[in-house]
Amino acid sequence: MTENSKQPISAIETPAKGIWRKRRFVSSHETPEGALTWRSVTQRKKKLCDWRIATMQRYPECSRLLRIAWTLEGLAVGRGYAFASDPVLAKMAGVEVRNLQRALKQLEDDDVIIRASISIHSDKGWKAERRIWLSAKVIKSIPVTVTGTDTGHGDHKTTGYGDRTEAKEETQSPIIDRKRGLSSTQLAAKRSAEINAKKRKNP
Repeated sequence: MTENSKQPISAIETPAKGIWRKRRFVSSHETPEGALTWRSVTQRKKKLCDWRIATMQRYPECSRLLRIAWTLEGLAVGRGYAFASDPVLAKMAGVEVRNLQRALKQLEDDDVIIRASISIHSDKGWKAERRIWLSAKVIKSIPVTVTGTDTGHGDHKTTGYGDRTEAKEETQSPIIDRKRGLSSTQLAAKRSAEINAKKRKNP
């Protein structure tokens, strides 16, 4: 182990550095367990969509939490995490810093985000840089319902979030008569009505 790798640990364990003790630390190249990750643009699009839907289901009537969540999502798209300070995030989301801090705690408690810090060395010594990842846990805890897919029923299939599976309900979609804009059920009812009308005319 090199001298540089020892320094952050020493700083964390120093009683005078109280702030270091309160934070969760990861290495600069480490992604916390449960964080939302992707390997392609297509995968990113799907996972962010699932995360967004799950977050909206978690907070259906809390615009402030959603506004902060969308701000973090926008910042995390490029690097996979956001590292803006509280004042910057508060300004972007249009909230007071104290309200932002409360919201971040709630988002983390509800498994919507994951917060951790890395230690960075500069001429002035070691400092902590906070990073915020979107959490895949919220997707696992809330069934994501989209058109044609219901995760609460039917056969399961892997979706790429570790051991998370998604249940896809097998449903029969009615056949649509594109010329008339009628479903197979409506067409059958129409034909039945025509037959009954003919019978009444020709008993």
